[in-house]
Amino acid sequence: MGSYLRALGINATVVKEPAEVIIGEAVTESVIKVKGQSIDEVRLLSNDYISCGAMGSISRFQYQLILDKVLPDNAGRMINTKTKQVKEKKILGLFAGTIADVKWQGRELAERLNSDNEIKSVLLRCARHWGNAEFQIDVKSPTIIEILGPRFVDADWIPQMDTSEGKRGYEDCVFGFKICNHIARHVRNLIDYRQNK
Repeated sequence: MGSYLRALGINATVVKEPAEVIIGEAVTESVIKVKGQSIDEVRLLSNDYISCGAMGSISRFQYQLILDKVLPDNAGRMINTKTKQVKEKKILGLFAGTIADVKWQGRELAERLNSDNEIKSVLLRCARHWGNAEFQIDVKSPTIIEILGPRFVDADWIPQMDTSEGKRGYEDCVFGFKICNHIARHVRNLIDYRQNK
């Protein structure tokens, strides 16, 4: 991801930070520090699973906004949101169906994101290409907001992806940096608007 961002001309540096202690051992994680963008940090989160006797890992990128000012206690109601797919032509009104739209659920930030046609277009393309466009935004602390991109299974193929137009869906949906940075601008604009009101 760091080299991908640098190829886009984005000032991105990979650093190691303490993550957690497992059985008395300190563990570090790679964090991409981003400068000059609406997003400040990027991490790759992975959760191991066992299904039908097979082991695997589900991953997603986490984008963080680190704020200069402390958010009010009720900021989560204004900011927390996630996407939901709207399907049509379901079987018996319940199963399968074609993805017709992707909508943000929530309050003020959700309204702003739902009215942004560029974001709607990318999310719909992701949902149709991947069958999933699950993005989520949460206030994690009074100074940190987190954007989670869609889940994916095999992180090993990411470095092998090329940047041709045919791979644009992968870039938008898996890496998600461009669209998440666009979303992060909406978050920052909403916070600035509320704090200056």
